[in-house]
Amino acid sequence: MNTGANRWAFNPLVNLDITPDQAVSYIDLYAGARFFTNNNAYQGNGQLSQKPLANFAAHYSHNIGKRMYAAIGLYYDYGGEISVNHIPQDKLQTAFDPAWP
Repeated sequence: MNTGANRWAFNPLVNLDITPDQAVSYIDLYAGARFFTNNNAYQGNGQLSQKPLANFAAHYSHNIGKRMYAAIGLYYDYGGEISVNHIPQDKLQTAFDPAWP
């Protein structure tokens, strides 16, 4: 919930974890989408709506001894175009982000 935007967001997620070598390394794959409800009181009496935003992520981690690990991840988001009073705002969200925890 984002209380500042006067709307709800729902984020279902599917996750697959693979341990190919008896839990020494891990491959994690995620796919999800964020769905938004409309704000029918946007700036008074306007309507703010947003299309779903798809989320994808992949992570690889490898244990180094018993107390340390190294990891790398990739994130990709696409969609989420915003409309005000049914007029698209040309703000499609897309992001590719490599990450190192």
